[in-house]
Amino acid sequence: MIIFLAIGGLSGYFSDRFKKMLKLNRTLISVNQETMVPNTNFMDLIPESKITYTVASVIISDRNNINEVFGFELFNRVVNLTYVHLIKGLPQESYVMQSDSHLLWVMIPFQDTKKDTESIIAALDTPIIVNDVNIFVEYYIGAGKSSTLLECKTMNPFRESDRFARFAEKNNLPYAYYDESKAVKQHQFNLLSEFKNALDSNETYLTYHPIIDLTNMSIYQFEALIRWQHPQKGLIMPNDFIPLVENTQLVHPLVDWVVNTGLVKLHEFNEKEIKIRFAFNISAQNFNDLKLYDKIVNFLKNNSIQPDQVSLEITETVLMRDPETSKVVIKRFKDLGVTIAIDDFGKGYSSFAYLSQFEIDYVKIDRYFISHIKDKAIFKIVEASINLAHQLKFKVIAEGVETLEALDIVRKLKCDFAQGFYFSKPVHQDDVINYYLTNPGFEEKQNES
Repeated sequence: MIIFLAIGGLSGYFSDRFKKMLKLNRTLISVNQETMVPNTNFMDLIPESKITYTVASVIISDRNNINEVFGFELFNRVVNLTYVHLIKGLPQESYVMQSDSHLLWVMIPFQDTKKDTESIIAALDTPIIVNDVNIFVEYYIGAGKSSTLLECKTMNPFRESDRFARFAEKNNLPYAYYDESKAVKQHQFNLLSEFKNALDSNETYLTYHPIIDLTNMSIYQFEALIRWQHPQKGLIMPNDFIPLVENTQLVHPLVDWVVNTGLVKLHEFNEKEIKIRFAFNISAQNFNDLKLYDKIVNFLKNNSIQPDQVSLEITETVLMRDPETSKVVIKRFKDLGVTIAIDDFGKGYSSFAYLSQFEIDYVKIDRYFISHIKDKAIFKIVEASINLAHQLKFKVIAEGVETLEALDIVRKLKCDFAQGFYFSKPVHQDDVINYYLTNPGFEEKQNES
């Protein structure tokens, strides 16, 4: 009896120890021993559920720089802290694994691909501090389609998110993701990947859309607009590529190219002793760029352009993002002599009470209101907008004037300037000087109409 009890006890002891060792081994093979971050084997330990996940890949791009400066051990610490920040910053039931030395895979309970991607960006915004040293870490993120746990275990969804992350890294984009609602297509990725080269290869050019002074019906200034003549796809219009570019870091070289190219043309006007003004559109990302002011100052100096010949057009949403910073940026440009216009006014949510906080010069009423100005309610809105703008000492530009009737109405409402196809379509850069010289005024065209 004693012998059997002893054998049973030993058997139970060794059985429990075996189970613990098995569990320890499973844990050990599921964790990267250098970084102490779960590896891809960890996926087998995730409990079964009906949750659908957003699958994402995070590339730590500057691995080589960190290794060279600080060593491999510190880089492993960076990977570990990146993992910790992700786990702390992401929703519950999220998982993070290390699939390569500089690559992490993320699984987030799916809500919305873009929002889930933004959650990763927010989590990675936490500084990486090792031994009291703040380490700059450059991340590139790719997110694929939502997937079940069973699909994740096949690794296929991660291959897609890896592709998006590599695309982001190659094209210097902070992230790229599969958009369920818009079904991001391959040609959009191709356009983005080709766009930077397009700027360097003279595939892009500018057109200039005249803005008319309604007091004398002469050209007051030109708005510079980019076009892309693709060698295979033909003419690509701005609506097909600018919204894509504006969501990436490529928007900075785009605006740099537009402003500098436009000022080169403005210098040609000045050499012919033609005094004219140019307007340039500035996106939210550009406006928040701390280098924007210095770059524009350099462009002006390099092309011998006076600041009062230049207007920057920004949208209401730019101001709403960070009002206090916007005030500072606007004041710097105003002190320089550059004028500021609010583009597409009425399209967003701003009021004149809100805009009165900013030192702006012009308000451009959105083309929607001008195209529907015969509607009594819209007419009242435009009339009130012009009156309020004038009370605040703002000049008003009516966008989208396409008929003589619309022109007559905005003139009666004492609008200051107008822009639209009634006067002209955007003029090619090679023809704009001749166009200006042959169109001293538009009063005659109005009478003929």
